[in-house]
Amino acid sequence: MIKKVGIYIIGLICIGFVTGIIDYNRVLKDKMPIFMIAQIDKSGPEIDYYGLGYKMIRKPGVSYKGALDHDVYVKFGSWFYQKTVSTELGFMIVDKTPKNCSEAMEQIYETEYYRYYFNCVKSHTIFIKFNNQEEMTVKNALNNNRVSIEELIAAGLKFIEEKK
Repeated sequence: MIKKVGIYIIGLICIGFVTGIIDYNRVLKDKMPIFMIAQIDKSGPEIDYYGLGYKMIRKPGVSYKGALDHDVYVKFGSWFYQKTVSTELGFMIVDKTPKNCSEAMEQIYETEYYRYYFNCVKSHTIFIKFNNQEEMTVKNALNNNRVSIEELIAAGLKFIEEKK
């Protein structure tokens, strides 16, 4: 009887280990895990996913149904400890705006349905620094399709959004 229980426990640990490796490799490739169950808490922006002995926490940038490549962060690990494994937006925002920014609505970008503004004139002082160390202004990065407005919002850049 004790041998059977021990064999079952060892079997569960092995299964958890194998499914954890598979899910972890999928997360590294910005794909959704397949052996985890989502627990969506409507009160917060984070979504918890539970596997057999492991857990993933993600904060979606655009949509919780989408791939992980637009998420603000993804943490993966045991049920008790998780480390960040993916912030793969591919860039970081460098804000060199002085404290005395000229107050005026500056249009930064426009889509079919919306216009996006900064609350002051600062498009020439906010830069996008890509992983290859290339740096350009936010406006140039948007106009050259190097980043999307959704990615910038997910990264924490604040805009005033106006419907057309």
